[in-house]
Amino acid sequence: STDISGIEFSVNGSAVTPIAVEGADNLYVISIENIAVKDLDVIYQIKVGGITVTYSALSYVEAILALNLNNNALNNVVKAIYDVSVAAETYFA
Repeated sequence: STDISGIEFSVNGSAVTPIAVEGADNLYVISIENIAVKDLDVIYQIKVGGITVTYSALSYVEAILALNLNNNALNNVVKAIYDVSVAAETYFA
């Protein structure tokens, strides 16, 4: 596996430690935990070395739906995530 010790990882400017994915070479995960349902649309700035991306939980929803996958179960899950997010925004407004 690749040595990543010299690469900086952060979320919104705070350092985080990537976790190696078991059974996969050179694949790591950064988790953002405890996101409240009303905050699924909050954008996080994720930095890996010199690369910065912005991402929210709803970014995953958008990405899956844009793929037009022939997977009704997955499509239904991400649509439900979106619906819950919209309902929470209304409820907590």
